[in-house]
Amino acid sequence: CTQECQGGYDRNRGVILCQQHMMNSSALIESTMIHELIHAFDDCRAHVNWSDLKHHACTEIRAANLSGDCSFIQEVTRGNLSIRAQDVK
Repeated sequence: CTQECQGGYDRNRGVILCQQHMMNSSALIESTMIHELIHAFDDCRAHVNWSDLKHHACTEIRAANLSGDCSFIQEVTRGNLSIRAQDVK
């Protein structure tokens, strides 16, 4: 992968994982794979229009929520320890 990303989903190529950006972390690989598979599922089920920002936002929110991106442990790992003002960051 040429971009600084962990993976992506492309309607024509499917799920893409960028191993060089995963730091050999099985947990990161797993959560990224789940995140991208949710995009693939949404695309097949709901025929996502990737140019429509509402569609794109909806699938991103679903993927972040269902893949564990929004878990308490993930937020602690990111350094988001404060209970107050979480929406300000």
